[in-house]
Amino acid sequence: MPTPVVWVDEDGNEHPFDELLPKDNISGAAIGIESSHNKIHEGNNYVVQEGIQLNNGSKEYLITTPDTPKLGHMVIAIEGGQDTLGRFVEGTGKIGGTPMTAINRNRNSANTADVTVTHSPTGTEGSVTTMFTCQFGIPAVGGGRGGSGGTLPGRNEFMLRRNTKYSLTLTALSANDNNICVVIDWYEHNG
Repeated sequence: MPTPVVWVDEDGNEHPFDELLPKDNISGAAIGIESSHNKIHEGNNYVVQEGIQLNNGSKEYLITTPDTPKLGHMVIAIEGGQDTLGRFVEGTGKIGGTPMTAINRNRNSANTADVTVTHSPTGTEGSVTTMFTCQFGIPAVGGGRGGSGGTLPGRNEFMLRRNTKYSLTLTALSANDNNICVVIDWYEHNG
């Protein structure tokens, strides 16, 4: 009979080896995937996305984190067909807005997001911390605005502060029809 493999913690307690490596709750396999991907399997990964068309205008999104032990880890991706400015700030004084539906990326899970996203909030921004500002697109030939667009791929994750409001503002910098896609993707876990 084989000898079981165990590990011993700092208090001298023996544990089976399978406690050392986390397991995927769907397949039972040792987790060798990124944590954010595993959060999809757990039913704790959410997305809000929208395609909009702006002409020399802006659209704002309000992201609110709960005052609970849950932490939100967020990645934002923006793509614009023309010159586009994106700005993400922490600590905004904005309120309200039209609620947007957060889709659980595990379509078999009944879990719902604690982080909320609305669009078109009201109020004043107040004193904020700028998390990022990006502008992309190429000016039109001969100067002026309206050339090709660009992309801010969602690669940099922010671990959001509890009980805090964030504002994401997208601005079309030309009078041409600017088709913009925004993807707000996050997972939640108890911190």
